[in-house]
Amino acid sequence: MLARLLAGAASRQELINFVRGQVEDAYAQSPEDSFCRDLRLLRYLGFQVSWQRSHRAYCLQSFDHPVLKIHLAVDALEGLALVKHAFKDLPHSQRFAALASAIEARLPDRARRALRHQPLPAYSLAPADQWPAQSQSLQIVEGAIRGNQRLEFLYRSPKRPEREDPKRHIVEPYQLEYREGHLYFEGYDLKTGRVYLYRVDRIVPGSAKILPDVFMPRERLHHRIRIRYWLAAEIARYGASRRFLAQHEEQQDDGSVIVTAEVYDLFEALKTLLKYGSGCRALEPPELVNAVREEAMKMVEIYEGAAS
Repeated sequence: MLARLLAGAASRQELINFVRGQVEDAYAQSPEDSFCRDLRLLRYLGFQVSWQRSHRAYCLQSFDHPVLKIHLAVDALEGLALVKHAFKDLPHSQRFAALASAIEARLPDRARRALRHQPLPAYSLAPADQWPAQSQSLQIVEGAIRGNQRLEFLYRSPKRPEREDPKRHIVEPYQLEYREGHLYFEGYDLKTGRVYLYRVDRIVPGSAKILPDVFMPRERLHHRIRIRYWLAAEIARYGASRRFLAQHEEQQDDGSVIVTAEVYDLFEALKTLLKYGSGCRALEPPELVNAVREEAMKMVEIYEGAAS
């Protein structure tokens, strides 16, 4: 019964059902009398169990009982502080906050005071998007992934001119992933039979909806693409940063490095390599090389236009 109350308020019948599910033959005879006996015992032992008339449920008023205290080692306490501070501005921040609050409520006073201090180090995982405006789209995407249901939405792709209307997509959505300040999900496009990477914040607000069609998840959904690129010596003198999957480095005589890696999406690889500026040159595949060259030429045109 105590274990169930730790999870939140519960009605009398919920508490009886929980005990029956945990203990064989529990409450087999006279369940109401047995329930009242156990409730009196909890209160006698000092657990503050109260009856909420408005919700018609029992709840624990306090976690101050010594049995309920959680005693964390220093490393674990510092880890909790990192979770509490680093994830506060991210999508799903309320879930991280709920986890931290649930643990914090059961810490001894001294540990609770220590948790109020800024952790060292203080990680910054701030999102690049304005998540309050995207919260509805995110909830719908999550619901579709959770239920294995097809998802329909309007999408503003960075590859399409802004003057064009957003494109309508119907996809089988798969795993959400947070990286570089954005939330992405994979979608199997039913028209093209191909897998694309979608950013949640590029979904037109209010356009996403879950379709009634249920699908069977596909195996080996997204194939990796092999890429190679060169990094100048001044960038790679201490080794190349781990940017991609299955990354391998070949040290050159002049101190430069040739990196071989795998990606799911060439557009994401393009954005990453452009961050290196002139210290990086794409080598393979040809599509990536051409994409980098086109972006470089566009930049030259922009600066030449500004100079004139």
